Amino acid sequence: MKKYLIIFKSNLIKFLQYRGDFLLGLVSLVLNLIITIFLAKAFYENTDSIYGYTLSELATYTLISSSLRALIETSIHWALTNDIKSGKLSIKLTQPINYKLFRLFSEFARKINHIFFTLIAIFFIFKVYQYNFGITIIKYRIFVFVIMTICSFFINWFFRQTLGNFAFWMKDIGGLSQFLNEVVGLLGGSWVPLDYLKPIYNILKLLPFSYILYFPSRVLIDSTIETATIHKILFIQFLWIIFFCLLSQLLWKKGLKKYESVGI
Repeated sequence: MKKYLIIFKSNLIKFLQYRGDFLLGLVSLVLNLIITIFLAKAFYENTDSIYGYTLSELATYTLISSSLRALIETSIHWALTNDIKSGKLSIKLTQPINYKLFRLFSEFARKINHIFFTLIAIFFIFKVYQYNFGITIIKYRIFVFVIMTICSFFINWFFRQTLGNFAFWMKDIGGLSQFLNEVVGLLGGSWVPLDYLKPIYNILKLLPFSYILYFPSRVLIDSTIETATIHKILFIQFLWIIFFCLLSQLLWKKGLKKYESVGI
């Protein structure tokens, strides 16, 4: 474990030196959230509720789901793809480390480095939303939300890791990655609550993406959700973590055989 803590520390120092792209991303997040919700006000001009959401509830949901997506974002698929295509994976596989743990602790370092600025941005938007829309959250569920956020991160982590493994067989996963980013956003409830997609809602709630964004966000704003339902959501999140972990490991092993046999 000591060597992974050293990896964590060295990556933390490295990420402290390169914050430009991340800070620009945060500015984009803030602007998008502000523009989106003020545009949404136009839809509520002649109504108090749309699909069961008041403007205040929609603003709260939008803020939470977008913030959650920013917190669990990961680039493991790009790192894995780059290592495979550049041949750097060969070097890393010969080192006395577990490659996946190396990437995980590197990601933790990136998250720790960025979390302070992310929370400042979220706090700023929260105050803007609270002043304009009177948003509220269920404070006694914050701890549960934190647990669900951790689960969401690992669902997303193993899902992206699964995606990155396709680089063993594909020349470029850029198009596939971009497509799946949009799929996660739409089917996960990042753009609008899944309640807005009534005709396919029952299908969407069976997919893993709704357990990354939609359900954790709903838990923090919907007081009608019972404790038993919260436990069920956590259990299903855990099942998706196991599923993508096993799928990623299967593709990793098959991919390594191809990688070593052709000497990529």
